[in-house]
Amino acid sequence: MELDDAVLHFPFASGPGGTQPEEFRELRAGCPVVPVILPSGDRAWLASRYEDILTVLDDPRFSRDLSRAGAPRLAEGFDASLVKDMIVGMDPPEHTRIRRIVQGAFTPRRIRTWEPRVRAVAERLLDDFVAGPGRTGDLYEGFALPLPIRIISELLGIPDDDAADFRRWTETGLSLTRWTREEMLAAHREYVDYVSALIAARRTAGVADGTAGDGAGDDERQGDLLDALVGARDQDDRLSEHELVQLVRALISAGHETTATVFTRGLYTLLTHPEQLARLRAEPERLDAAVEEILRYVPPGSGGTPRIATTEIEIGGVRVKPHEGVIAPFGAANHDPARFADPDTFDIARVDPPSHIAFGHGPHHCLGVHLARLELRVAFETVLRRLPGLELAVAEEELAWSEGLRVLKLQALPVRW
Repeated sequence: MELDDAVLHFPFASGPGGTQPEEFRELRAGCPVVPVILPSGDRAWLASRYEDILTVLDDPRFSRDLSRAGAPRLAEGFDASLVKDMIVGMDPPEHTRIRRIVQGAFTPRRIRTWEPRVRAVAERLLDDFVAGPGRTGDLYEGFALPLPIRIISELLGIPDDDAADFRRWTETGLSLTRWTREEMLAAHREYVDYVSALIAARRTAGVADGTAGDGAGDDERQGDLLDALVGARDQDDRLSEHELVQLVRALISAGHETTATVFTRGLYTLLTHPEQLARLRAEPERLDAAVEEILRYVPPGSGGTPRIATTEIEIGGVRVKPHEGVIAPFGAANHDPARFADPDTFDIARVDPPSHIAFGHGPHHCLGVHLARLELRVAFETVLRRLPGLELAVAEEELAWSEGLRVLKLQALPVRW
């Protein structure tokens, strides 16, 4: 099948309750790599099998640089300037250089030291949530969203007073069709200006107290993550100014969107699978396994960002030509029956090896994976322990799902307890 024969439009509509699109199952069985039309009107290939998707994510012959000539655009109004100097749009060696600067803050050892603080924040947020009038509330706005925003803000050393703006800027950046090109560019400029002001204020404060540049990336030095990143720019010259701004911006967005979305969808999944919820309550030692099954069942991202072929390469029996894009969706991989037994069944006692790719695979595997897992584990443990009578406050069909974004998420999670 030639790329010019594309007839399918991607992304596909999700199934009931945010389940995986039926098209993935059909494609895996017949045409595992097919041409599709993207919301921008551009064309690309779509992979639907686990092994093919891993190849696309890991093979260095596929580039993440969407500014390449001929690269397909995913969203309406996409502009390459939106991702210029962003770590998510870089290839090695630039990607490797920037990742090394920040990865020390997200090692398992460092993240373990944050567990008491994550637990304290979760308890306080739930205190405030249950203190409201009545015994109903929106757990997304009252708990799922503020928890990761507060933690990533503390880790970076920035105020969390602007959480509403973080959310708006992040959602605009995830737009497929919800916002116009002008709105996307305007939000991008606001976000860049905001982060630039944070950095300028940190530099001014450092000069005033004589600590400018302290904490410059060394795992043993003192200071928050923003200190370290500013030091990497000002003292070590390992970042350009624009790379510094884009890196802080990416950390803020990725640091809250993933956890809030997965927790909300995961709790919804538990509440709509009461036998699984009852088992988890009866066997709390299964919490870690339940989190992994939630991540497999409702991965945080679509994986829908195209990878660009830099040379001709065969995937799933299809010859992909240079400059053509391939979409490698995480959800399709995580529901491939060739890798996971009965993949469309939600089972917290699943015995498959924990090989889902909810956090990606290869060089762009999520940098904050250990922090996200910690936040999810603490969030589920806290809510399930303290709200034993938790249930949805509305019928499932009344829940509102996001539209026009690269991620599928609930706009609210009304519950009663």
